[in-house]
Amino acid sequence: MVELLRPHLVALAVGLVIGFERERRHPGRASAVGLRTTALAALAGSLAARFDPLVQAVVLGGLVAFAVVSFLTASDDERGLTSEVTLVVVGLLGALALSHESVTVALGVIVAVVLSEKERLHRFADVVTQVELEDALKLFVAAFVVLPLLPDRRFGPDGAIDPQRIWRLVVLITAIGLVGYVATRVLGPGRGLLVAGAAGGFVSAAATTASMGRVGRDPELAASSLAAALMASVATLVQLVIVVGLASEELVRRVLPGAVAGALVLAGEAWLLVRGEHGDVAEPPAEHRGRRAFQLWPALVLAGVLTGVLVAEAWLRSRVGTGAVVAAAAVAGAADVHAVAAATATLVATDELGARTAMTALVAALAVNTGSKVVLAFVSGGARWGRRFALRLVVPVAAVAAGLLVG
Repeated sequence: MVELLRPHLVALAVGLVIGFERERRHPGRASAVGLRTTALAALAGSLAARFDPLVQAVVLGGLVAFAVVSFLTASDDERGLTSEVTLVVVGLLGALALSHESVTVALGVIVAVVLSEKERLHRFADVVTQVELEDALKLFVAAFVVLPLLPDRRFGPDGAIDPQRIWRLVVLITAIGLVGYVATRVLGPGRGLLVAGAAGGFVSAAATTASMGRVGRDPELAASSLAAALMASVATLVQLVIVVGLASEELVRRVLPGAVAGALVLAGEAWLLVRGEHGDVAEPPAEHRGRRAFQLWPALVLAGVLTGVLVAEAWLRSRVGTGAVVAAAAVAGAADVHAVAAATATLVATDELGARTAMTALVAALAVNTGSKVVLAFVSGGARWGRRFALRLVVPVAAVAAGLLVG
């Protein structure tokens, strides 16, 4: 009985949450689309999903007809399409709950957030320039049109060149730059880039460092972008602990002191760089209006650098052999330290590798990965920005090394 009722209860809950937002949006107004209406519409959608497609079409058609009548009979000062469209969406979410409960809940929350943030979204739309909109559309074309058309197979030495993987990297670098640009506009240069750097670091700290280096060529954003690159390295250490902890409890105890020490130092340095900076959604300053949110050519250059690293890794791996764990880990660390961490931790967990050898492999991978980020910092941000980034890594690297030796 519970299993039969659960999807309908999920649909009802989603309808109530969205309906509550509608009631709060129009307090004291006799709106046709309110709390009870959305709840019942969601329940109707979930019940209709248990019947044949004809019944589902009738229920959906009824919701659409009700929304049309509600729109036509509303007074001029109350007339709007949002509540009516919401009613139809709620009915569809109710139908979806029968087969995908978690997706229904997630989409329901997203709909409620979009509805509740009306003023902020409109305010943000008012300050977005035509150039920024065009840049966002170019990124969407690169991600959702060009990427699926590229061949999904490997070329070159040991299959190191993968067109889709390379283009994903291009999209990632430009997307991080766009997120950083938007976050800077919303939160101000300090906090905005800091958030973008931390989030991007969980995807690729190297790509995030490269993207922030490009942003750092603007002198007024140099400090903020530098802090963001440091936060990307914080994300690397956090993710390292998570990945190792999932595979080997013994190894994570050895890794934890160094990772915590390095992350704290990096976060402290980032905070010192951006402390006291504030901001809100606003028109871009005149001196920044020429800065583009989307720049493809720098991303292609950086992707080429990382592709060269991957080719070199494949060539060296074929010479060193998989038996030399430390050497292979060092080479692989240039591209992704988390893959090395997962592999070595798994080997320790299955008693195929000693903890001390695994620690040595991790140290080698982290050292090479740090070196690759420094190289990318100089390539993308220039000599001055790259030098500042490298100098701020000295103390954290020493902290990580000391912690790993203690572990």
